[in-house]
Amino acid sequence: MPYNNIHVGNQNVIKWGGSLFLFSLLFFSNLVIGSTSLSLSQIFDALFNQGTSDVVTHFIVVETRLPAAATATLAGGSLAVIGLLLQASFHNPLADPGLLGVSGGASLGAAICILLIGINYSSAEAAIGFSVTILSAFIGAIIVTLLLFLCNKLFKNSLILLLFGVLLSYTLNAIVTMLNFQASADNLRSFFSWQMGDFSSLTLSDLPIFALLSFAGCLLALTQTKPLNLLRMGDDYARNTGIHARSFRAITLLVAGLLTATVTAFCGPIAYIGLVTPHFTRILFHTSDYRSLLPLSILWGGSIALLCNLISSLPGANGLIPINTTSSILSLPFLILLLLRWSKK
Repeated sequence: MPYNNIHVGNQNVIKWGGSLFLFSLLFFSNLVIGSTSLSLSQIFDALFNQGTSDVVTHFIVVETRLPAAATATLAGGSLAVIGLLLQASFHNPLADPGLLGVSGGASLGAAICILLIGINYSSAEAAIGFSVTILSAFIGAIIVTLLLFLCNKLFKNSLILLLFGVLLSYTLNAIVTMLNFQASADNLRSFFSWQMGDFSSLTLSDLPIFALLSFAGCLLALTQTKPLNLLRMGDDYARNTGIHARSFRAITLLVAGLLTATVTAFCGPIAYIGLVTPHFTRILFHTSDYRSLLPLSILWGGSIALLCNLISSLPGANGLIPINTTSSILSLPFLILLLLRWSKK
């Protein structure tokens, strides 16, 4: 038995080390690889020796690629946390950030700005328009989160809350579709671009608020590993150990809502990363213990988002490939394998 424990411990150390190495490699690759070829010496000069770096290289590395890599890391980790919390809270393996309508609320907020008011990223006031759209999307997502919180208070059954969220999501998407028909071609193009997801729209000055909100949500989630482990055994078991399932579900809703509002407002509705990452981490590390699963999901969520961003900005591409395109293509094979795995149980 001691030998087996040591063997399992060594395996986990190797997997943790491999995960950290892969994340570091992907982050650095995001700084090196892009539409403009740069040498390693140019990259290091731009990062650490600004006096010897030319203006163009500094702009590409520090002002463009570094914020995009940091945004992908924060967004991917946050999406993984959202998926994990929702899947655990509702005992639904297919729960993801778009399931309860919070992403739909953010989309409606952005649609009001871009489609109805006519704010356009390509205008001279692009920076102001971007900030207003982020704020509007964030407010829309928070309003939906508060509605879900109220529903959780009114109804004891988690299934009713889940169905309410799904219906809310469809309703919000229907309203956005109606706004599409009232918008001009330029505004439609702008909104479509936002909906496809983008990690490269944030600047260094935008990052602090995005990082603060992402860190706050992830830290709150990390404090909930014990009730998550108890809830895994069922609501009745959790109640017998002193965990009130409805109260805990309210906490997870608020945390998931905050993170969904943040990521969707700043980056657009990013697909599949929140759904796939928790399952991928469970299978890779053979664990359902949230004390390990949650930090590992954050790490792998960031890595998957970095990989999506890297593919989206590969040299030779005619402009940036939308993040949702790469995340969907990368997630599809794993989702098929996951369905086959479930069908054998």
